[in-house]
Amino acid sequence: MNKAELIRQVGKLRDIPENSLAYLDRMGIMDDALGEDFDEQAVSRLVEAFDELRAASPESTSRFRRDEHGDDDSDSNVLRGSLGPLQREREAAVEEYRAMCTTCDPETRKFRKEVLEERLLTEEEARALVQSPAARFFDETCFEYAGGEIPLVGHRAALDWYTRESGEEWEVWYRAGVTVEPPGMTRVVAESEYEPPWVDTGRSKWRDRKYGGGGSELFFVDYKGRPRRRAVWKGSPLEGLRRLSESLARTYRWEPAQATMFVLTGAIPAVPALKVGTSVKFFEELHDAKTPTPEYIDAKIIIEASPWVSSETVRKQYRKAQIKVMGTSGGKAPGLKHLRLFRFVTKRVEPMCTRGSARMPNGKSLVREWNEANPQWKAYKDTRRFWRDYNRIKRTIVVGPPYQTHRAASDRQPRQTDGS
Repeated sequence: MNKAELIRQVGKLRDIPENSLAYLDRMGIMDDALGEDFDEQAVSRLVEAFDELRAASPESTSRFRRDEHGDDDSDSNVLRGSLGPLQREREAAVEEYRAMCTTCDPETRKFRKEVLEERLLTEEEARALVQSPAARFFDETCFEYAGGEIPLVGHRAALDWYTRESGEEWEVWYRAGVTVEPPGMTRVVAESEYEPPWVDTGRSKWRDRKYGGGGSELFFVDYKGRPRRRAVWKGSPLEGLRRLSESLARTYRWEPAQATMFVLTGAIPAVPALKVGTSVKFFEELHDAKTPTPEYIDAKIIIEASPWVSSETVRKQYRKAQIKVMGTSGGKAPGLKHLRLFRFVTKRVEPMCTRGSARMPNGKSLVREWNEANPQWKAYKDTRRFWRDYNRIKRTIVVGPPYQTHRAASDRQPRQTDGS
C-alpha cells in the first residue's frame, strides 16, 4: 500500500481535512502507518492518530479544561461538523486568507522583524523557545536581538525554582535559578507578590507552580497537537508574544495556542466552519443504598457555523448531536396533557432539607383536584394511572437524556408512594 492508497482507504472511514493530513504526514505518523505489516493495521493506525488529533485540537475554547498543572484537555462533546468537498475547499480558503491578513498585521511584522529577525522557526524550535526558562523569565535585553549574549534560538536553559513566604507582610517570592548554554551563565531571577490573609485561595488567577512561579499564561501546541501553557514574566521576549497571540486570537477566531505557533512558525491555524457541541449536566440522586440515577439534567446543543455553511449541513449535524444526547427516539416532543400534569404535580411537591428530596402530595387528593381543574381530558379513576403518566414524563424532563444509559428512579421502585 502506498500513501495515496492509504489516504483513499482512510477517507472511507473519516472525513480528514487536507491540513490535518499534511500535519500527520509532517509528524511521520503516515510513514509509521505504512510500516505496518497489514493494510488494515495501517488504516487503523492512521484513523486512530486522526481521532486523537481531532480530540486534542485546540479549535474551540469550550474544549479546554484547565487542571492544576496548567495543561488543557479537550472536551470530547465538541464535534467538528462534516463538510462536503466544496465547503472544505472554502473553509481552507478562509483559513489561508486569515493567515495572509495576520502576516500583514503590523504587530506580527514587528515581532517577526525585531525578535525573530525575519526568520520563521520550525515547530521543534518554537516549542523549545516557548518552554525555555531563559526566554520566559529573563528580560529581553539578555538576548542577542536586543544586544545581549543569549541566542534566542538554540540555547539550552535549566530551571531550579522555589518560593519563600513572609508571614508578616504576606509577601510571596518566586525565585528561579536559570543556567543557560551558551553563553555559559547562571542567573537568579525573582518575582514578588503580595497576598493578604483574606484573599481567597481559589481565586481565578492562575499560577504555573510546576514550571516557574507566577506570571501570565502563554499557550502553545505541544508535539502531540495538544494545547499547553507556561508562565512568562513581564519584560521577557515571550511576554510580548503572549500579548500578540491573544490579540490575534480575538481578531481572527483562533485559539491563543494556534496564534502562538502561527507567529513563530507560520503554520496556518485550522478554524472549523462548523462545530457542534453537546452539554449534559446533572447530579446523581441516590434512591437506594447502591444505585444512583441522574436528576435535574440540563442538556443543550451548541452550534457554531460560518454563515456560508449550508442549512442542510447544519441540520444533519444537529440531528446527529440530538441523537447523541437524546437517542434515536428521544427527540419526540411530549404532549400538552403530560406537560401540564408534570407542572401540576411539581407545584404541589413539598421540598425537604436533603438535597433532591421531596415529599409527594397525597395521591387521591391530587387526582381529584386534577380531574376538577382539567375537564377537557379524560378523568383518572385511580392513582395508579396518574402516577404512571407522571413518572413517564418525569423520565423525559427530569431524568432526561440520555435516558437509555440510566434506570429511572420510578423503574427501580414498585410504584410512586404517596400515602394513599
